[in-house]
Amino acid sequence: MFILKILNYKNFINNLEKKILMLKKNNLLNLKIKKNLINYIINVKLTKKNILLYVTDIKGNLKIFKTTNSLGLKKIKQQNVLLKLLKIFLLKSNFLKNNFIALHLINLNKYFINLLIKILENILFIKIIKIYNFLTPHNGCRPKKLKRKKKQKLKFN
Repeated sequence: MFILKILNYKNFINNLEKKILMLKKNNLLNLKIKKNLINYIINVKLTKKNILLYVTDIKGNLKIFKTTNSLGLKKIKQQNVLLKLLKIFLLKSNFLKNNFIALHLINLNKYFINLLIKILENILFIKIIKIYNFLTPHNGCRPKKLKRKKKQKLKFN
């Protein structure tokens, strides 16, 4: 009985060694798994007079930087300006198409956020979307008091 168990164990080990050799021949054991799920970060920032669009890698190194002022575009509140900026940006950023991306949207309107997500969703592999909205005051930032205009009463004699 004990001898049969030892023989079964040896057969099992021999079969495992054969399977490992087969996997090594097919290069299935040497596959490397990507550790980072996200390779690049696209930041879109709306300021009072400009739209900044830039790409960084995970370590923070700048890859591409585009603005509306550098391209000669004005009237940043219109969607056409954002679409032109995106078109020029995507033509120069071919390396983004096969990588996972995080999208950071800073100070954008709801309309611009929806527009960007719909466009970039079909072209790139977006893994994470973060929205930073610093336009609204947080707790402790009370808006200034508006002065009331006194209504002057007309007096009839």
